[in-house]
Amino acid sequence: LNHQNDSIGEVILIDDASDEETAKFLIEFTSHSKFKLIRNNQNLGFGISNNRAAYCAECTHLLFLNNDTILSMVGWNRLLRGFPRTRN
Repeated sequence: LNHQNDSIGEVILIDDASDEETAKFLIEFTSHSKFKLIRNNQNLGFGISNNRAAYCAECTHLLFLNNDTILSMVGWNRLLRGFPRTRN
């Protein structure tokens, strides 16, 4: 996703109180990408974390994926066809 063109809009990653090693990785990864990082100090769960991401999102269309979701490039491209072509 980091190498996709601007058609993906934005990607927001939620760190739901992960361990220190994972937190460091996410901070480093997002500092060199177009992804945004929201860190929770405690595990708030998928629903509340989604609400936090939605509040921070600048795009009008949202897609929430859990951390164990595997989405192929073919699947991703099919998914994008369903969204209108806008910059945000």
